Amino acid sequence: MNINPEIKYEQLSEPFRKHLEFIDATNAKVAVWAIILLLYDTSFLVGLTSIGEMTYLWIVLPIALVLNLWGLRLLFKNAYSTQMEMVLFFGVLGLIGSITSFLLIIGLSMHTLLITSILYYIFICSVVAIPETILASVWMNF
Repeated sequence: MNINPEIKYEQLSEPFRKHLEFIDATNAKVAVWAIILLLYDTSFLVGLTSIGEMTYLWIVLPIALVLNLWGLRLLFKNAYSTQMEMVLFFGVLGLIGSITSFLLIIGLSMHTLLITSILYYIFICSVVAIPETILASVWMNF
């Protein structure tokens, strides 16, 4: 959908104006805290403790550590000066979250469930990678 460039902001409907707004600065810190600590870190730690293999810890831990440090930095900075950075943070959080979740799924199936069938891993990779590729191509054309 294209918006006519001749239309002024005041002439847009309320839903369009709502979608063009920045992330609310007062709620952004709460969102960072809730998403990092409650959603990402809890599932990350449960997955790592379930695997029991240190190889996955050394692969995924630096990425998760950088993400947590960035989130802590955003918590202590002025929320009004980091509104655009919050958008970037949530995008990177989605990317890193999907990568670490995929690695933890592979680790759980290999070391905890002891699945050795190559067909299973081909199926898991196709279930995860093909829809993401399709969604990415649709998003780029949108």
